[in-house]
Amino acid sequence: MTVNENAVIHFELWPEIAPIACGSVMQLAEKKIFDRRAIERLEPGFVLQPLFFDGVDPQIDIMVEPEFKTNPENAKIVFERGIVAMAGDPENSSGSQYYITLAASERLNGNFTVIGKVDRWLG
Repeated sequence: MTVNENAVIHFELWPEIAPIACGSVMQLAEKKIFDRRAIERLEPGFVLQPLFFDGVDPQIDIMVEPEFKTNPENAKIVFERGIVAMAGDPENSSGSQYYITLAASERLNGNFTVIGKVDRWLG
């Protein structure tokens, strides 16, 4: 994800535990949908989340199966710093809107589809 000229966040996707969400994210990444999105939500010690316009832009208004419910391996992942997961709620999972944890958060464990982990923060 390219945040701006000086900041890039690289993360590894884990399609083996979230094939549907990772596939959706990959399709959007190939179209560069995520590049240069402003950070909408920054809660120090909790999460960073890019700006999205769900419900406005049909390219990113995507809901997918919540894979933390269908894949026990996904639900077992512990949310620590750098985990990348899909936004949503316990019943729905976004196919486009993700967030990155900035610290461990027990309350997220088992409640959101994990798609990967940050491997490099640059800038």
